[in-house]
Amino acid sequence: MHSIVCFSKIKDEIISNLKNAKKEIKVAVAWLTDEDIIRVLTQRKEAGIDVQIAISDSKENFKNTSKFKDFLKLKGKLYVSTTQFLHHKFCIIDDNVIINGSYNWSYPARTNEENILVLTLEQEDSKFLKQFNVKHEYLCKKCSVLITDIKSLNNFKDDSKDRGLLLAQLDETEIHLREEFERDVKTSFDKSVAAKIQVSHLLLERMKSDGGGVEFVKEYCMMKLLLVI
Repeated sequence: MHSIVCFSKIKDEIISNLKNAKKEIKVAVAWLTDEDIIRVLTQRKEAGIDVQIAISDSKENFKNTSKFKDFLKLKGKLYVSTTQFLHHKFCIIDDNVIINGSYNWSYPARTNEENILVLTLEQEDSKFLKQFNVKHEYLCKKCSVLITDIKSLNNFKDDSKDRGLLLAQLDETEIHLREEFERDVKTSFDKSVAAKIQVSHLLLERMKSDGGGVEFVKEYCMMKLLLVI
């Protein structure tokens, strides 16, 4: 396997690899809004390349749907992930090159601190390639809706999600629930001690070292389950 890492001129590197495609391009990126990249993908489809794109249902992808119009007219395959938040940023080219990293194929990404790793595979890397291909197929066939025309794509202008806001809300909820759970566990320990029930304070220390009450209880329950089995 030959690999290069890019911290600058990432967009140029992506486009260069896309233009070199001979048979197939498979894309899975959370945000695809850079019209220069979309234009190249459309041109590759027009040249007879099989192009399959999977994107998230985040609202940013549907502010200007006209950029996908020609791609869809050419029967390019565009999937929108609706069951899970597609947060990947990878591309498979001709089952030979894999592009993977933090870089979203969007305009804002050009001014961010980002990276991609470009992997050129050898025959012995087939297992590695298979993992990416299986994931891409899963994202397209199991998690997504296939878009066949611009009208179907425009429906997502109203149905898409503010993924940034949703993720922030989920994060905040998770933090509060964990804090509440840990308080409840510690309260239970205090009540047990007050009732003169023997409780090892080493358990509280274990909870801290294992990432708090949530992770500790998960591990404890799993251990009990394995003993039962």
